[in-house]
Amino acid sequence: MAQRTVGVDFGTSTTLIAESTARGRPEVIPIGLSTSWMPSVAVARDSQLLVAEEAWDMNPAAIVNSVKTCITKRQEWVDSADGSSRLNADEVIVAILKELALRARAERLPIADPNVTRLGCPAMWDAPQRERLRGLAERAGFAVGPATLIDEPIAAGLTWIENQSRLGRYLEDARVLVFDMGGGTLDVALLDVTSGPRQEPAIYVMASEGVDEAGDTLDEAIVSEFEEILGARGVSLDDLPDPRLARAYLRRAATEAKLALTDSRDTEVVVGYGGGTIPPMHYSAEQLEEALRPQLDRAWDLILSTLRASYLTRDRGAVPSKLRKMTDEELTKPITHVLLAGGMSLIPAVGRYLAKRFPNAKLREMPRNTAQEAICTGLAENESYAQVNLNRPAFNFVIDFERDGARDSVTLYEAYTRFYAPNQAFVTDRLEYRWSDGATASRPGTHRLLPSRGQGSLAVYALDGSLVPLRLDGQSYDSMRVAFGHRDTSFSLSPGGDLTIFDGSGRFQTLRIARWPALSTGFEGLAVPIEEATWVPERRRSWDSK
Repeated sequence: MAQRTVGVDFGTSTTLIAESTARGRPEVIPIGLSTSWMPSVAVARDSQLLVAEEAWDMNPAAIVNSVKTCITKRQEWVDSADGSSRLNADEVIVAILKELALRARAERLPIADPNVTRLGCPAMWDAPQRERLRGLAERAGFAVGPATLIDEPIAAGLTWIENQSRLGRYLEDARVLVFDMGGGTLDVALLDVTSGPRQEPAIYVMASEGVDEAGDTLDEAIVSEFEEILGARGVSLDDLPDPRLARAYLRRAATEAKLALTDSRDTEVVVGYGGGTIPPMHYSAEQLEEALRPQLDRAWDLILSTLRASYLTRDRGAVPSKLRKMTDEELTKPITHVLLAGGMSLIPAVGRYLAKRFPNAKLREMPRNTAQEAICTGLAENESYAQVNLNRPAFNFVIDFERDGARDSVTLYEAYTRFYAPNQAFVTDRLEYRWSDGATASRPGTHRLLPSRGQGSLAVYALDGSLVPLRLDGQSYDSMRVAFGHRDTSFSLSPGGDLTIFDGSGRFQTLRIARWPALSTGFEGLAVPIEEATWVPERRRSWDSK
């Protein structure tokens, strides 16, 4: 029997929670006072931190918004909208999650039971960022282990795939591009999916990437437009009694206008600022689309980079010269479905933009009433994540050795580190993580921490601390011997799970990671074949007898 599972989507602007049991599909548990979601906001008042609806009802200038972005940007402090207060970001996050935990316990959700709660996070987050959120969730009362943080676009994709299966719509060797645009980040993931009756779907991540630019960026663009409109009417915010307060109200009005235009072609913007006269403004869907266009153009560059990377994750890779010559149409042709996820996907302009660029794919939108819930319900799916091959593996690769009578170690690869820089698709024939001096090494220079002579061992650890076996010539090993000496030790790791190490003695070994899921379908189904380059002379020389 499947275990009970709780999914938590701690978002930039809203937080949701869902539960899955053996009885059937995951269901969102309403935890807002009047909505299914809880606002991810806080405010400091009289030495007390107020959160959720209690904070949202306060002066918008004093509210702390988008605190989750502090993890993405590795910031310690967060300011209120008007800059009047500065708070510790971790304390704000803990306060929001504590309120969520209080409401979850009121619904009798087993959030304190081990291996029950799953948290979502942006695909672009590395191990320290994920560990930061996990630790804060534990402080708030959630029992979350190291392996219970799941990439948000994968969770959204799983929700849609499971919904299709429940409707009897199965996928075979499908290419699903997940476009997850939320409040703080945009994540793009390319999934290979095969599903069928009475079986769990096989889902593999062929490539993924993300940027910290999404809904908050659009809100700022809309605020700039509002200021231009007001300026044309002779109203300058800087001339008002409290410009920072006025801009905070304008920011809230921008968010409300963005939401209103998901269902209508125009809206009347009323700014509730009471310190001066800010006249109502008319704002249209066309103006919103114009404000969004530069952001979508940058998102398109991210999509193309991700699609190119999918070719390079194959065992044989691709010829860079041929990959560079591939047109946008050739890159997009293999995509069968484009899934819009995240709150920003509700803006009609997003769908229209992508539909034009993926003419061969079916645009998939979550139902309006469940679009915001896709991530938390995907997190609450209780049996399918074991088959997901994450593009950034959740393993640590560590060399252990003895120096001066004491044990020491150096991490060659830290879990969730990106395998490649975005421009690698143009300059290499195969994507891989390289240590110690490669462009993608997480800590360049750490090879100098290795001893100059002696022996060590290389081992792979899952996030729960368990050893991951290594395979060589059909045999499994907990670790492999590494010699230090005349040469610098080097190391590479491919998306397919091949580990190659060249140690100080000159020994060269290639091993397989035993628990690395193999991609059994995906790459062969790419529509544009890329073959190894061959050289054919224009004419034979007189001495060439072949």
